Amino acid sequence: MGSSEPTMHRIQLGMELEQLRTEAGKDREDVAERLGWYPTKVGKVETGAATLSAAEVEVLLGYFEADEATAERVRQLGKEARRRGSYGKVSDWARSYVGMEAGASEILLFAEELIPGLLQTEDYAREVAKASVLAKASDIDQLVKRRVERREKLYGETPPRLSVILGEAALKRLIGGATVMHEQLELLRELADLQHVTLQVLPFSAGSHASLGTSFTILRLYNNRKRTVYLEDITSADYLDRPHHLDTYTLVYERLRMDALGLNESKSMLKRTIEELGAGR
Repeated sequence: MGSSEPTMHRIQLGMELEQLRTEAGKDREDVAERLGWYPTKVGKVETGAATLSAAEVEVLLGYFEADEATAERVRQLGKEARRRGSYGKVSDWARSYVGMEAGASEILLFAEELIPGLLQTEDYAREVAKASVLAKASDIDQLVKRRVERREKLYGETPPRLSVILGEAALKRLIGGATVMHEQLELLRELADLQHVTLQVLPFSAGSHASLGTSFTILRLYNNRKRTVYLEDITSADYLDRPHHLDTYTLVYERLRMDALGLNESKSMLKRTIEELGAGR
């Protein structure tokens, strides 16, 4: 999935509209009132997490008094953003994330109890999909295939910088049993050896920490010009890109880095857990 996917055009469109809004001296609340939206929708549009109709694009261009050259560029971006993407059987609310992840130059992941989708083996991903109340049995094979394909970019010529902090529970929870977990942890050990990947473990012994009960992702998008925080629960997802959100989640991530084991200590814990699983098989 490359930058030609609709999600990346939505990101570009959002950036253009955000710049036009700023130059016009409008805030998000002004735009929401003009179009009859909830204020949160403006943020989703500007982060590329929401699609605009052609009519909505025209209203915004008129409201921001865009010149004709800019207007034509924005119209074309809007048209490309409305195309269907090759997401496979992915929940509607997760499609934007899959596209954003594909176009990210840097990914910061914190996951407390579950190995993130980007890092999952096929068998681990299958067990997670089977446990979901939203995934149809007939869709599971395609869901797993698409999830595993996402990892290919980590081995490409221009991979994103990836920083991962995993709660110890993510290593210890036996998703699919010892054999499945053994393979999954071996993959994590392989990924941790890649030059552009850092992996740390937040041990139980760290006690209380700055993100208890909340896993999140920070993405740096489109040639480092845009950042967003991604949060996901069972039935929905949210994207946060205002300075307060970005500053807060970045600070939390740095605190987690300090509380987590160092890179070598994390690899040692991973190695011990793999050995324990092997002994128990």
